[in-house]
Amino acid sequence: MKRILFLSHDNFLHGASRSMIDIASRFQQQGCASVQVIIPGKGIIETVLEKEKIEYRSVWYPLMVHRKGTSVYKQIKKFLSAIKYLPRLRKQVQEFSPDLLYVNSVTNYWGLIVGKRLKIPTVLHIREFGELDHGYYFDLHGLLFHRFKKIPALIICNSQAVSDYFKKRFGVKSIVIPNAIYSRAQYDQHFQERARVRENHVDDQFTAIGIVGNIRVQKGQFDVVKAFHRILERYPKSKLYLIGDGDTTQIRKYIQENQLEKVIEITGFVTNVSDYYQQLDIVVMNSDFEAFGRTTIEAASYGIPVVGKNGGGTPEIITHLETGILYSGQIDELTDNLTKLIGDKGLRDRLGKKAWETAREKFSLETHIDAMRKVLIDQ
Repeated sequence: MKRILFLSHDNFLHGASRSMIDIASRFQQQGCASVQVIIPGKGIIETVLEKEKIEYRSVWYPLMVHRKGTSVYKQIKKFLSAIKYLPRLRKQVQEFSPDLLYVNSVTNYWGLIVGKRLKIPTVLHIREFGELDHGYYFDLHGLLFHRFKKIPALIICNSQAVSDYFKKRFGVKSIVIPNAIYSRAQYDQHFQERARVRENHVDDQFTAIGIVGNIRVQKGQFDVVKAFHRILERYPKSKLYLIGDGDTTQIRKYIQENQLEKVIEITGFVTNVSDYYQQLDIVVMNSDFEAFGRTTIEAASYGIPVVGKNGGGTPEIITHLETGILYSGQIDELTDNLTKLIGDKGLRDRLGKKAWETAREKFSLETHIDAMRKVLIDQ
C-alpha cells in the first residue's frame, strides 16, 4: 500500500484545505493508501482531521508569500528564520517514511525542499493565482518559486486558467484536474432539499440573490451591490444577501447612504450556508480571477443558476445560456442579466437544472478522486 504524506499550507478550513482532506480521506476509506497530514500549527483543521480519523502532526512553517508593501528585508528575514524549523519537518517526514509527498498550494515550498533532500517524489497542487485572486505576492519577486518549481515530479492545477497563468508567468508545465466538493449522493440531497423548501415559497414575486464567500476587492462584490440597486425600481420585491465576512466598509457605507438596509443583508461568516442556498433564486460570481469557483459548484449542487464573470476558471464551469450566464464584467451587462433572470422563472429553472446535471457528472468527488488516484497512486 502506498504511503502518502500531505502537507497543508494552513491550519484553517479554506477551500484548498477541504479539498486536500477529501483526497486523503477517500484514499484512506478506499484502502488504496496509508495517509498522514502535516499542518503548520494548531487550528480548526484538526477538528475535521479527527472526525475523518486521519492521522496528523503539527510542525510550524510559514507561507512564502506576502501582502503588498512588505519590505524585501522582512521577506528575507522570514525565510532565514524559517530555515531553522526544517530539521523538525524533515524528521517528521522521515518518521512516516512516505512514498510520495503531496504539497497543497503554491504558497508552501517547504515540502518541496524536504522532498528533494530526502529524494522522495513530490507532487505540487496549485489551487490559486495568488496575486490576482488573493492579493498576495510571492516572496523575493518569485525567485524562490523559480528555483523550486523544478523539484516536483508532477504539478497539478485545479483549472486550465490557473495552469495557463503559471505556464505563462513561470514556465510551469502541469496537468489539470478540476476541484470537487460533493459526492453525487450529496448533489441529489441538496437538489431535493431545495425543491422541498421551494414548494413552500409563497411569494412568487420575491427574488433572493446571493453572493457567497469572503468579501474583498478582488471578488468584486461592490459591483454586484450597485447592479442590484439599479434593478430595485423594476423589481422592488428583491433582496441581496452577501454571505461571508471580510472588508465590508465600502459596501456598508453605500448601503447606508442609499437607505438599502432592508433589501441588502450582510450575514458575516455563517456555518449554515446550506440554509441560505435553499432560499436563493440566483447566485452571482463576480470575481475577475476565480481560480476554480467553489461557490459556483455549491450553487449548482442546489440547482441555482449562476451569473458569472467571464474570467479565471468560471467559464470552465458555466456554459453561457446552458448552465448559467457569463458576462464581460460591465455593471450594465450584469444589471441586464440579473433583470432577465428575475423576470423569467422558467429560464432560472432550466439553467439551474442543467447546471446541477452537469456539475453532478463533471465535478463530483467520485470523478475527482478517480482522477487523483490515477496520478498519485496508479502511476
